[in-house]
Amino acid sequence: MKRHSRKYVSASVVFTMALGILSPFGVHEAQAAYAGNLFFTQYTEGSGYNKAVEIYNGTSKAVDLSAYKVLGYQNGGKSPTYTTNLSGSIPSGETYVLVNNQAGAALKAKADLLTGNLQHNGNDVLVLQYNGTVIDTIGTVGSSANFGKDVTLFRNSAVLSGNLTYNASEWTAGPDDTADGFGEHQMDGFGEELGDDEAIAADLASLEIGFAAGDDADNVTQNITLITQGRNGTTVSWYSFDRSVVSTDGTVNRPASGEKQVSLIATVRKGSGRQQSKVFSVTVKGLDASEVYPTIASVRGKIGETVTIKGIVTADNTALRANDRSISTYLQDSTAGINIYSSNGSSFPVLEQGDEVVVQGEIKEYNGLVEIVPSAGGIQVVSKDNELPQPMGMKISQMLEPVFAERAEGRLVKVTGYITNIPDSPAGGGYNASIVDAEFNGVTLRLMTGTGIYGNVQAGKWYEVTAILSDYNGAQLLPRSAADFTLLDPQPAKPDGSLQTYEAKVTKVVDGDTIHLDRTIFGTNKVRFLSIDTPETNYEGQSQGYHAEQATAKLAELLPVGTTVRIEPGTEPLDSYGRLLAHVHKGDMDVNQEMVRLGMAVNYFIWPNMGHFEEYSEAAKEAMENGRGMFDPSNPIEKLPYEFRFSLRGAPDKFVGDYFTKEFVTPDKWDLIPTENRVFFFTEEEALEAGYTKVDAPGQGGVDQLAPVTYYSIEGLNNGKYVYGLKITLNATDAGSGVQTTEYKVNDGAWTQYQNPFDVLAESTHKVEYRSIDKRGNVENANVMDFDAGVCTCARPE
Repeated sequence: MKRHSRKYVSASVVFTMALGILSPFGVHEAQAAYAGNLFFTQYTEGSGYNKAVEIYNGTSKAVDLSAYKVLGYQNGGKSPTYTTNLSGSIPSGETYVLVNNQAGAALKAKADLLTGNLQHNGNDVLVLQYNGTVIDTIGTVGSSANFGKDVTLFRNSAVLSGNLTYNASEWTAGPDDTADGFGEHQMDGFGEELGDDEAIAADLASLEIGFAAGDDADNVTQNITLITQGRNGTTVSWYSFDRSVVSTDGTVNRPASGEKQVSLIATVRKGSGRQQSKVFSVTVKGLDASEVYPTIASVRGKIGETVTIKGIVTADNTALRANDRSISTYLQDSTAGINIYSSNGSSFPVLEQGDEVVVQGEIKEYNGLVEIVPSAGGIQVVSKDNELPQPMGMKISQMLEPVFAERAEGRLVKVTGYITNIPDSPAGGGYNASIVDAEFNGVTLRLMTGTGIYGNVQAGKWYEVTAILSDYNGAQLLPRSAADFTLLDPQPAKPDGSLQTYEAKVTKVVDGDTIHLDRTIFGTNKVRFLSIDTPETNYEGQSQGYHAEQATAKLAELLPVGTTVRIEPGTEPLDSYGRLLAHVHKGDMDVNQEMVRLGMAVNYFIWPNMGHFEEYSEAAKEAMENGRGMFDPSNPIEKLPYEFRFSLRGAPDKFVGDYFTKEFVTPDKWDLIPTENRVFFFTEEEALEAGYTKVDAPGQGGVDQLAPVTYYSIEGLNNGKYVYGLKITLNATDAGSGVQTTEYKVNDGAWTQYQNPFDVLAESTHKVEYRSIDKRGNVENANVMDFDAGVCTCARPE
């Protein structure tokens, strides 16, 4: 603590005390020289981190600092940016100096407390609090005016208390970047003390009520300050003639309408002196109509509490409810929106768009959505056909950010997006379509059956959409009618969802080709593995039993819960159920391909998602050739998943093409295409668009079933005296799908892929076999070159 240089004056010295809501004692002739509480006495805002503030104890006793705080309000903010809790104590007549912990050495030497919280600039306000009540301020909260930039401010010695209203006349300006004056404050008349009767008279004469900013005795709208201790050591007690409106601690409860005049009696006491009283009268204003009910924003966090709110209904209940018994619509005021929900709406009035309603009910949360569940008789329609709130413009990417989504939840919003898909059938009273932006950030577009939207908007188009932002374990949009959609003209380019990858963690393995993630991508956390098909665990109530269970177990083994994976979305990344279609990678492993290689899945490519086809085709052939999983000869699967599904539906429904021959057949001829070569198309037009040619059955210009033909040429190896060996060159042709590979083996060894001519030596080589395979998988019968006993039995020379 720094002790000031005390300056004594006689009791007859006249001084001026600044009036303000923190100064319940008014202007009067000085009758004492002790302050009623701590207050600020010096402030500096210098270069860099040279920031400091001084607090002075002008009371007659040491003050415990544990009940005091210094709050900082930056850039005109109405809420504190930082709070510094004080500790220790200040002896009577001494100071306490707070300095930024990165300030210069001269300022640090003056510090009682070094803190990183002291970060004020010239427009940042400092407030001193005692037991949660403001007792002094430097600057005006809510104002960003520069009052103290590049300056040191010294509190005038005539000031004896803090002031809630910043008064520049109480301060004298000095140069910035100075440590001078800290720890040396002087207060006029310090140390002179009045007798009890004099103290009571002096404090009663100056006693006033403290009013909040904008209020006065004739217009009270906020709590008032009722001082309980006089500057001269007196105590002040209060009596209210109407404690339901103004309590004895200054709490104000405004009437619902009109106004109330309340009388307050203050009684001042000290020691053996004779107590004296003073009567004050204040007029408390009634609530405006807009203030009778709490705002929706203020009640959204009060989960489990019963509240009463008022707002405008933004959608007909008949449009958004899931069935004809429930209430599910939205209420919005100027601050926020909220869902109104009841599973039984029969006892409530019909709610229509534009109704102004008062709702009493309990605040609850369901799958992330905050809602008010009305009490019995808890909905009152005040008026109808009111103007709706203007929709808030948002980006889909903002809806995926929790802070933005929470702020806008329940409100009307306007967004631009591309509808990627609309499912064929509803779920829970609505269709879960998907809408994305150009970067493929996506959310669910919930088309409730009661809105009449289904059939009136198209997938594959860009729209401007007005909707209510809702939540069901993630953001979703609820448009109210087809009029909420405006088709963009011209149409922007179709977004591409395969331009980047995403990292996430596995939270659940559903079956052999479906997992859930710990984050949403394109508006969903459900991933359907792209380009593979595993046996069904439950399709229309039917299961493929053992093989389905094995596939699920294998995927759970590859991807235990908590595994970090890299998600590679497809070109068309969402299916008709709103699931993300993607290749899933764990480290260097393509998990989709690994499931195919193990025979737990079969390759299943649906155009236009064609990435990795050839690798998956090879993996399928490897599984089949080695009898793995579904292709185990001792326990083969009865039907591949695609055949199993359409057999339950009645007939195949997709056109099937051969990736290598670029031919396709009608759905009923699906089995003419080898499993590992299949490409599926929803329509004939898609197959033609992809460059495939429609063919009939084999033998009628149909699917290629002819194997390639391989030819050889021989060149003698001569050492100058005799031929000691041969150099073999192989070439192959295929009139159908084209040659995929040519291979050979020597003396019954392993098949080796042919790449360059190879040597045959007379003393070690007796037999060479060779063949080729086309892109459809047709394998040529092996040809033999036999050099035994000096005789070459060969086939098809060039």
